[in-house]
Amino acid sequence: MDKFIIAMLSVLTLYTTAEAANLSFKGTLIIPAPCTINNNTEKEINFGNNLVTDKVDGVNYRKNVNYTLVCTNPPSNALKLRLTATDAGYNNAIKTNMPNLGIQIYNGSTVQPINTWFNFTYPTLPVLDAVPVKKAGTSLAAGDFTATATLEVDYQ
Repeated sequence: MDKFIIAMLSVLTLYTTAEAANLSFKGTLIIPAPCTINNNTEKEINFGNNLVTDKVDGVNYRKNVNYTLVCTNPPSNALKLRLTATDAGYNNAIKTNMPNLGIQIYNGSTVQPINTWFNFTYPTLPVLDAVPVKKAGTSLAAGDFTATATLEVDYQ
């Protein structure tokens, strides 16, 4: 019986020699950007009811995304915007409910990749435009389409 207890103590000793290390956590809390986009209301960009399917080419039917951004005493004017949405999988476009049709966003004259932050200096707002675009090599069916995205602002 004594040999059994000694053997058990030897086994327990093997499992109690693990190494340990302390972890240290740190960070800085900041107040969210004191900004309001579109007065906290949804903005609709309506392309109208007469888009011709074979004229959707990423150029025709371009519309300004007329948004507002009001910041109250921001600690910095160095801000960034991001348009988050479901990626259509082509042309850096937002997915719509219609197959092969997406919405491309322009930041000035450059296509703005969705889900990607871009910098700007407040109060000068980036000029954003939206344009319907179809997947290359496809045709579009007639019908209503919708898509959704979220415009976010944060510090750089």
